[in-house]
Amino acid sequence: MTDANDDPAGGADKDIKIVEGPEKAPELGVHPPSRPPRAHTMADEGRQDTTRRNILLVVIGAVAILVIVAALTFSITFTNATAAASYPYTTTYDVVFPNSEVVRLGNVEIIAIPQADRVTLSVNKVPQTIALYETKEISARRAKISVFWLTVMEFDFKLLAEYRGQVGQDARFYLSEKTSQQVPSFLVERLLPGNIRAQPV
Repeated sequence: MTDANDDPAGGADKDIKIVEGPEKAPELGVHPPSRPPRAHTMADEGRQDTTRRNILLVVIGAVAILVIVAALTFSITFTNATAAASYPYTTTYDVVFPNSEVVRLGNVEIIAIPQADRVTLSVNKVPQTIALYETKEISARRAKISVFWLTVMEFDFKLLAEYRGQVGQDARFYLSEKTSQQVPSFLVERLLPGNIRAQPV
């Protein structure tokens, strides 16, 4: 009699477990390789140069427009001088007034009729005589300087003329401009009439 436990095939239907090794964990922080940065090319440099050039042109254009508008809106208005004004600043010019021609200083008209030893000045049709090397005040006014329609400076000034004799048929003077405050030289020169020859002494 054969024992069932001795049957070699008797345990064929039993479950057989296969033990595998531990699962491999996924690697963290691994990314696909990135592309290398693009090299700087001559085309990039050209575009940068063009941008800088355009910005520079815009700045130059804006400055030019401001200068033009400032020149167009620059004005000097003359009124009566302040009674209590003092004049501590002086600039003197060697000037030549054309003989018997009207010289305008704001709303003041000056006409010089020279002779060898004296000159007759008509200031707003009021005549006065200045002897050779004599000095007289010929005008006292207040100037208002405006740019961009805004007042940037106001000051009192007066003109003193020393007759220096004739230059051909014209009258030569040392013309002193005395101002109530320090004024830039280019503004002082704008106070001079446009039809006289003048140079600083």
